Amino acid sequence: MQSKFYLLQRKYNGQSLLELLAGAMVLIPIVLFGIDVAMVFMGQSMNTTICRDAARAAASGPPSSISPTLTPKQRAEAVVRRTQKAEGAIRIDPVVIVNEQVTRTPTLPFGGIVEGTVTVQTSVDVYPPFLLGHVVEKGAVKITASQTFPFTWVMASTYNISAVPGSAGTAPKPSNGSPVVPGLEPPPKPSTGDPAPVSGTDSGVPGLLDGGGIARGAPPPP
Repeated sequence: MQSKFYLLQRKYNGQSLLELLAGAMVLIPIVLFGIDVAMVFMGQSMNTTICRDAARAAASGPPSSISPTLTPKQRAEAVVRRTQKAEGAIRIDPVVIVNEQVTRTPTLPFGGIVEGTVTVQTSVDVYPPFLLGHVVEKGAVKITASQTFPFTWVMASTYNISAVPGSAGTAPKPSNGSPVVPGLEPPPKPSTGDPAPVSGTDSGVPGLLDGGGIARGAPPPP
Protein backbone atom coordinates (compact mmCIF):
# COMPACT_ATOMS: atom_id res chain seq x y z
CA MET A 1 0.00 0.00 0.00
CA GLN A 2 2.81 2.38 0.88
CA SER A 3 4.67 1.55 -2.32
CA LYS A 4 1.62 2.41 -4.41
CA PHE A 5 1.26 5.74 -2.60
CA TYR A 6 4.92 6.48 -3.13
CA LEU A 7 4.69 5.76 -6.85
CA LEU A 8 1.59 7.91 -7.18
CA GLN A 9 3.33 10.80 -5.40
CA ARG A 10 6.35 10.54 -7.67
CA LYS A 11 4.02 10.62 -10.66
CA TYR A 12 2.44 13.84 -9.49
CA ASN A 13 5.84 15.40 -8.72
CA GLY A 14 7.12 14.51 -12.18
CA GLN A 15 4.07 16.00 -13.80
CA SER A 16 4.51 19.26 -11.85
CA LEU A 17 8.15 19.41 -12.88
CA LEU A 18 7.23 18.99 -16.53
CA GLU A 19 4.65 21.73 -16.26
CA LEU A 20 7.22 24.03 -14.65
CA LEU A 21 9.73 23.36 -17.41
CA ALA A 22 7.13 23.93 -20.11
CA GLY A 23 6.12 27.24 -18.52
CA ALA A 24 9.74 28.30 -18.19
CA MET A 25 10.35 27.56 -21.87
CA VAL A 26 7.57 30.03 -22.68
CA LEU A 27 8.23 32.69 -20.03
CA ILE A 28 12.01 32.95 -20.34
CA PRO A 29 12.00 33.99 -24.04
CA ILE A 30 9.27 36.53 -23.29
CA VAL A 31 11.31 38.03 -20.46
CA LEU A 32 14.46 38.15 -22.58
CA PHE A 33 12.58 39.73 -25.46
CA GLY A 34 11.13 42.30 -23.03
CA ILE A 35 14.65 43.21 -21.89
CA ASP A 36 15.70 43.73 -25.51
CA VAL A 37 12.70 45.94 -26.20
CA ALA A 38 13.39 47.96 -23.03
CA MET A 39 16.96 48.47 -24.22
CA VAL A 40 15.68 49.80 -27.55
CA PHE A 41 13.33 52.24 -25.83
CA MET A 42 16.17 53.41 -23.60
CA GLY A 43 18.32 54.08 -26.65
CA GLN A 44 15.50 56.01 -28.29
CA SER A 45 15.02 58.18 -25.20
CA MET A 46 18.75 58.87 -24.96
CA ASN A 47 18.97 59.75 -28.64
CA THR A 48 16.03 62.15 -28.38
CA THR A 49 17.64 63.96 -25.46
CA ILE A 50 20.99 64.24 -27.21
CA CYS A 51 19.38 65.45 -30.42
CA ARG A 52 17.40 68.12 -28.57
CA ASP A 53 20.49 69.38 -26.75
CA ALA A 54 22.49 69.42 -29.98
CA ALA A 55 19.78 71.34 -31.83
CA ARG A 56 19.52 73.88 -29.02
CA ALA A 57 23.29 74.38 -29.07
CA ALA A 58 23.32 74.74 -32.86
CA ALA A 59 20.60 77.41 -32.72
CA SER A 60 22.27 79.38 -29.93
CA GLY A 61 24.99 80.78 -32.20
CA PRO A 62 25.32 82.49 -35.57
CA PRO A 63 24.59 80.62 -38.82
CA SER A 64 27.44 79.45 -40.98
CA SER A 65 26.91 82.35 -43.40
CA ILE A 66 27.95 84.77 -40.63
CA SER A 67 30.46 82.63 -38.70
CA PRO A 68 32.24 80.11 -40.94
CA THR A 69 34.71 79.24 -38.16
CA LEU A 70 32.10 78.11 -35.61
CA THR A 71 29.13 76.75 -37.51
CA PRO A 72 25.92 75.20 -36.12
CA LYS A 73 27.18 71.79 -37.24
CA GLN A 74 30.33 72.16 -35.14
CA ARG A 75 28.32 73.19 -32.08
CA ALA A 76 26.00 70.20 -32.51
CA GLU A 77 28.92 67.79 -32.94
CA ALA A 78 30.52 69.13 -29.76
CA VAL A 79 27.40 68.17 -27.80
CA VAL A 80 27.33 64.68 -29.32
CA ARG A 81 31.03 64.11 -28.58
CA ARG A 82 30.49 64.87 -24.90
CA THR A 83 27.94 62.04 -24.62
CA GLN A 84 29.37 59.64 -27.20
CA LYS A 85 29.82 56.00 -26.19
CA ALA A 86 31.97 53.74 -28.32
CA GLU A 87 31.15 50.60 -26.33
CA GLY A 88 28.13 49.10 -24.67
CA ALA A 89 24.65 48.19 -25.75
CA ILE A 90 23.83 51.79 -26.83
CA ARG A 91 26.38 53.45 -29.10
CA ILE A 92 25.93 57.01 -30.34
CA ASP A 93 26.82 57.69 -33.95
CA PRO A 94 29.27 60.64 -34.15
CA VAL A 95 27.90 61.67 -37.55
CA VAL A 96 25.47 64.59 -37.16
CA ILE A 97 23.33 65.97 -39.99
CA VAL A 98 22.56 69.69 -39.72
CA ASN A 99 20.29 71.65 -42.06
CA GLU A 100 20.02 75.44 -41.84
CA GLN A 101 17.07 77.43 -43.14
CA VAL A 102 17.90 81.15 -42.88
CA THR A 103 15.42 83.70 -44.24
CA ARG A 104 17.02 86.89 -42.93
CA THR A 105 20.41 87.79 -41.51
CA PRO A 106 21.27 91.04 -39.73
CA THR A 107 23.94 93.38 -41.03
CA LEU A 108 26.48 95.54 -39.31
CA PRO A 109 26.59 98.03 -37.75
CA PHE A 110 22.94 97.78 -36.68
CA GLY A 111 22.81 94.05 -35.79
CA GLY A 112 19.58 92.27 -34.87
CA ILE A 113 18.01 88.82 -34.82
CA VAL A 114 18.48 85.93 -37.24
CA GLU A 115 15.25 84.71 -38.79
CA GLY A 116 15.39 81.01 -39.58
CA THR A 117 15.61 77.50 -38.16
CA VAL A 118 18.22 74.80 -37.77
CA THR A 119 17.41 71.07 -37.92
CA VAL A 120 19.68 68.48 -36.33
CA GLN A 121 19.48 64.73 -36.91
CA THR A 122 21.33 62.22 -34.74
CA SER A 123 21.32 58.44 -34.56
CA VAL A 124 22.26 55.64 -32.17
CA ASP A 125 22.92 51.94 -32.62
CA VAL A 126 21.31 49.70 -30.02
CA TYR A 127 22.71 46.19 -29.62
CA PRO A 128 20.08 44.05 -27.83
CA PRO A 129 21.86 41.49 -25.65
CA PHE A 130 19.47 38.57 -26.10
CA LEU A 131 16.99 37.48 -28.74
CA LEU A 132 16.36 40.63 -30.77
CA GLY A 133 20.01 40.96 -31.67
CA HIS A 134 19.83 37.69 -33.61
CA VAL A 135 16.91 38.90 -35.67
CA VAL A 136 17.92 42.40 -36.80
CA GLU A 137 20.58 43.12 -39.39
CA LYS A 138 24.16 43.23 -38.04
CA GLY A 139 22.79 42.65 -34.58
CA ALA A 140 21.95 46.36 -34.08
CA VAL A 141 18.80 48.46 -34.16
CA LYS A 142 19.49 51.90 -35.66
CA ILE A 143 17.37 54.72 -34.23
CA THR A 144 17.32 58.27 -35.59
CA ALA A 145 15.90 61.45 -34.11
CA SER A 146 15.37 64.93 -35.56
CA GLN A 147 14.83 68.24 -33.74
CA THR A 148 14.20 71.72 -35.18
CA PHE A 149 14.87 74.94 -33.27
CA PRO A 150 14.69 78.60 -34.31
CA PHE A 151 17.85 80.65 -34.15
CA THR A 152 18.10 82.41 -30.78
CA TRP A 153 21.36 84.22 -31.48
CA VAL A 154 21.24 88.03 -31.75
CA MET A 155 23.96 90.03 -33.47
CA ALA A 156 25.22 92.83 -31.26
CA SER A 157 24.96 96.34 -32.62
CA THR A 158 28.15 98.31 -33.20
CA TYR A 159 26.33 101.46 -34.25
CA ASN A 160 27.66 104.52 -32.35
CA ILE A 161 24.81 106.99 -32.10
CA SER A 162 27.02 109.58 -30.40
CA ALA A 163 28.94 109.97 -33.66
CA VAL A 164 25.87 111.41 -35.43
CA PRO A 165 25.71 115.25 -35.19
CA GLY A 166 22.58 116.54 -33.49
CA SER A 167 21.57 113.13 -32.14
CA ALA A 168 20.61 112.44 -28.59
CA GLY A 169 23.57 112.42 -26.26
CA THR A 170 25.53 114.96 -28.35
CA ALA A 171 24.23 118.26 -26.99
CA PRO A 172 26.37 121.20 -28.09
CA LYS A 173 28.88 122.47 -25.57
CA PRO A 174 29.91 126.10 -25.07
CA SER A 175 33.48 127.25 -24.94
CA ASN A 176 33.81 126.47 -21.23
CA GLY A 177 33.06 122.80 -21.92
CA SER A 178 29.84 122.46 -19.83
CA PRO A 179 26.85 120.89 -21.61
CA VAL A 180 23.99 123.05 -22.74
CA VAL A 181 20.47 122.03 -21.75
CA PRO A 182 18.04 122.45 -24.67
CA GLY A 183 15.83 125.51 -24.06
CA LEU A 184 18.31 127.10 -21.69
CA GLU A 185 20.92 128.24 -24.15
CA PRO A 186 22.85 131.41 -23.18
CA PRO A 187 21.78 134.65 -24.96
CA PRO A 188 23.79 135.61 -28.00
CA LYS A 189 26.58 138.10 -27.50
CA PRO A 190 25.95 141.63 -28.85
CA SER A 191 27.75 142.65 -31.98
CA THR A 192 30.65 145.09 -31.82
CA GLY A 193 28.56 147.87 -33.44
CA ASP A 194 25.87 147.86 -30.73
CA PRO A 195 26.36 150.09 -27.66
CA ALA A 196 27.28 148.17 -24.58
CA PRO A 197 24.65 148.14 -21.84
CA VAL A 198 25.29 150.26 -18.76
CA SER A 199 25.21 148.80 -15.32
CA GLY A 200 22.12 149.28 -13.22
CA THR A 201 18.71 149.35 -14.87
CA ASP A 202 19.91 150.55 -18.25
CA SER A 203 18.74 148.27 -21.02
CA GLY A 204 21.06 149.68 -23.68
CA VAL A 205 18.19 151.13 -25.73
CA PRO A 206 18.44 154.93 -26.58
CA GLY A 207 15.77 157.07 -24.89
CA LEU A 208 15.56 154.89 -21.80
CA LEU A 209 16.87 156.00 -18.44
CA ASP A 210 19.94 154.43 -17.04
CA GLY A 211 20.57 153.81 -13.39
CA GLY A 212 21.33 157.51 -12.67
CA GLY A 213 18.09 158.87 -14.24
CA ILE A 214 19.79 160.33 -17.34
CA ALA A 215 18.34 159.45 -20.68
CA ARG A 216 20.77 157.87 -23.06
CA GLY A 217 21.61 160.22 -25.94
CA ALA A 218 20.44 163.41 -24.01
CA PRO A 219 22.92 166.32 -23.56
CA PRO A 220 24.61 166.40 -20.18
CA PRO A 221 23.16 168.82 -17.55
CA PRO A 222 24.94 172.20 -17.11
